[in-house]
Amino acid sequence: MDVYFNAMDMDTDEERKVCLHCDRVQIFTDLKLSINDSMSSSFTPIRITSIPDGNELNKDIATITVI
Repeated sequence: MDVYFNAMDMDTDEERKVCLHCDRVQIFTDLKLSINDSMSSSFTPIRITSIPDGNELNKDIATITVI
């Protein structure tokens, strides 16, 4: 999964694009839509869980790159 977002350099006020990359993830969401009844529609924020390879602790789970 790749997530791109904009970041601001605090020293120079330059805008930078940043990529957060995770090799393996699980994505969970609970979305309910109801036609013509806005009171019964709901949305729970998306939750993303990274899955490191292997069973050991202290694994790299993401790479952040400034473009």
